[in-house]
This record gives sequence, structure tokens and C-alpha cells, in this order.
Amino acid sequence: MQYPLGIPPTLRTNIDYVFILREPYIANRKRIYENYAGMFPTFESFCQVMDQCTENYECLVINNNAKSNKLHEQVFWYKADAHNDFKLGSKEFWELSKDINSDEEDEKYDPNNTKKRGQGPKISVKKTKW
Repeated sequence: MQYPLGIPPTLRTNIDYVFILREPYIANRKRIYENYAGMFPTFESFCQVMDQCTENYECLVINNNAKSNKLHEQVFWYKADAHNDFKLGSKEFWELSKDINSDEEDEKYDPNNTKKRGQGPKISVKKTKW
């Protein structure tokens, strides 16, 4: 779940493990701290641990089933092993999608075809394919 409060409070208390990934926005960090990581003594200490545990695609793990109040028995970090490329779904759906959903067939946007709504700077965005 991307938004920390997307789970209702009654369900949040039933979560056994919380996996927290990198979060650059302070407002979201505060929500995570207040709703999932209250075992840290301060928000600042939570942020320091979160920064160290979520770099390099790692994640902070909170065990809500810990039988102790000790922080080191409730909080861990995890990094998944790298895997080869894979696709979800059947081969038939991938073939169908390739045939009917090609990016090359999209119509090009021409800003000269739009109505002028107001005076303002002209913005030109250059997009690159990944």
C-alpha cells in the first residue's frame, strides 16, 4: 500500500509485519511513524533508522508480534534477492497486448492544434523512452 492511511484503523492493529520502503516526504513519514512505528522514542530517531534501512532498495521491517518491548526485537531490515526478468499473466495475453497496444501507433500531440486559453510562457517538454 502506498498511502500510509489507506488501511482503516481497525485493520491496522491486525497487521503482523509492516514493510516500509524509502519515503522522501516528511508528511508521509510522520503518518508512518504515528500509525505504524510508534515504538521509536522520537520521530527523529525513526527517521534516522528509516534512512539507514531503506537505502539501496532495502526496507525497514516492523514485527508487531514481537513478545518484547525491546526495539531491536521489533525492528529489522530486509533486502530481497535479485531475480531474473519475469512476466505475470499468460503468454496469450502478452501477445494480444503487444498487437493492440503499441506506443508507436499513438497520435502525436500538436500544441498548435489547441486553442489559446491565455497568455503565458510556452513550455516545451522533451520526453525520452526508457
